[in-house]
Amino acid sequence: MRAAAPIGWLAAALTGAEAAAVELPPPSPTPAAVGDQRLVFSTNGSRLTGGIGGGGGSATWVGSLGNGTVIGLGAEYQTISNSH
Repeated sequence: MRAAAPIGWLAAALTGAEAAAVELPPPSPTPAAVGDQRLVFSTNGSRLTGGIGGGGGSATWVGSLGNGTVIGLGAEYQTISNSH
């Protein structure tokens, strides 16, 4: 039983020495941070009594420039039937 302990320790020491001799490749350069980009579309519709109704839609783009600045652009269209 006592002879098995030094052999196990020697195997662990050799494994550690072999691992220390292995050179790791240099880390790859990290790509530049890309800002978060979002594009949102929405639609709506309604029907009133008498068969008339309306509807609309919108599109919005929001972008982050990566340094804490956020910009956005949107457009919307709405219509109601028989509105005067």
